[in-house]
Amino acid sequence: SFGIIIDIISRSTMPDKIHQAEKIYKQFILHRNEFKEKLSPEVFNILMNIYSKSRDNYKVRKTLQVLKDMKSYGVQPSILTLNTVLNSCSKLSRDAPENLRQEGLDVAAAIFKEIQSNPYMTPDAYTYASLVDTCLLIRPGRVDPGRAGTGGLRRVPHRSPRRQRPEGGHVD
Repeated sequence: SFGIIIDIISRSTMPDKIHQAEKIYKQFILHRNEFKEKLSPEVFNILMNIYSKSRDNYKVRKTLQVLKDMKSYGVQPSILTLNTVLNSCSKLSRDAPENLRQEGLDVAAAIFKEIQSNPYMTPDAYTYASLVDTCLLIRPGRVDPGRAGTGGLRRVPHRSPRRQRPEGGHVD
């Protein structure tokens, strides 16, 4: 099956495994009716997992596109699928441009909201760990705790606490 082929590619050490997996995925989508292979979350999850482990700064966009493709073909994402998207957000490089890190945070908040609103899904430890890791990407700022979990996570500028000097003007 296509899922097995993409999974084998994902485990390989081929330098162009993302490109190879994308080619197989495109063939799978093009010829899915000819092979009578049922569309299942696994094929999409495997490709999203390859993206999430890549060093590509656009991994969140690519993972999100696969999720959109999946939904457009009528395949319902599982908690594993949405956790894979969250993992992609959490694995962005701290060297990624700030706009991409903020985009990752926005996507993570939207995915978390989707999980919370789905009566058939329950956030698990992996969900929360990926969400926390994503929030840590926005350093040196911090997350406004009043907005966490609402889909409105935003970077708040970091300010060091100032120590008050005692009345004598010197610090003990």
